[in-house]
Amino acid sequence: MSKKKLISNLIFEKEKKKKIPFDQREKISSLSLLFIIVNKNQGNYFVTEFQKRAIPLSIVLYASSLPPEDIRSILSVDSLKKEMVVSIIRDEDKDELFKIIKNRFSISKTSKGIAFLSKIDSVSGILTYKYLSDYIRRKKEVENNIVADDDQYELVIAIVNKGATDLVMEGARKQGATGGTILVARGTGNPDLAKMYGVVIQPEKEVVFIVVKKEIKDAVMKEIYDDAGLDKKSQGIILSLPISKAYGLFENDEKKA
Repeated sequence: MSKKKLISNLIFEKEKKKKIPFDQREKISSLSLLFIIVNKNQGNYFVTEFQKRAIPLSIVLYASSLPPEDIRSILSVDSLKKEMVVSIIRDEDKDELFKIIKNRFSISKTSKGIAFLSKIDSVSGILTYKYLSDYIRRKKEVENNIVADDDQYELVIAIVNKGATDLVMEGARKQGATGGTILVARGTGNPDLAKMYGVVIQPEKEVVFIVVKKEIKDAVMKEIYDDAGLDKKSQGIILSLPISKAYGLFENDEKKA
């Protein structure tokens, strides 16, 4: 084969490869969001430990817990302050990371918390995926099939106007939920859509995270929506995410998670 034809073939193969979608020509690692909810000043421990294991991204959000009123009245303000660590992880790392979490939770009452996973459906941009999956370093590794090992929980998320979290939790508890974690946020909506649907978007928002058993998820969501849905003063948007692994929800969860 002449040198000219060889170069021509190489260019053709290169162009041909470009037309094949990335996820069809490369092995793709499954990614998940790992949520850890702990007491104030406990989140940085996980950020540091995860950095040692090349986890690409972890952020700490500042939140508060919302236990029942009779319990809340006997707790100090500091004991209600929480931190939520959100990390993007590769599914093949989850067992090692949950060992770190379990060991940390077992140290003392102060270090206890809850942790759960939710799978990421898609990522926008090849470069973003390569970064989050540590693609270059792991390209030659053989991937195993990822199987969710705990699918009995769901994460219910309620995004409501400021001051509506009590209403959300009252509805959730009616259907068997035990507690929630609140994050303070600011929201912005599409003014054209808001006008079309008769919704006035208020910027001050609160986000309530509630982990529930799968069998009560629909009832919890309906109860919250009936009390605090988009057509109510709370202007709530309620959605759910599947949880593929959980630990720390109940005292006997160690044998399950």
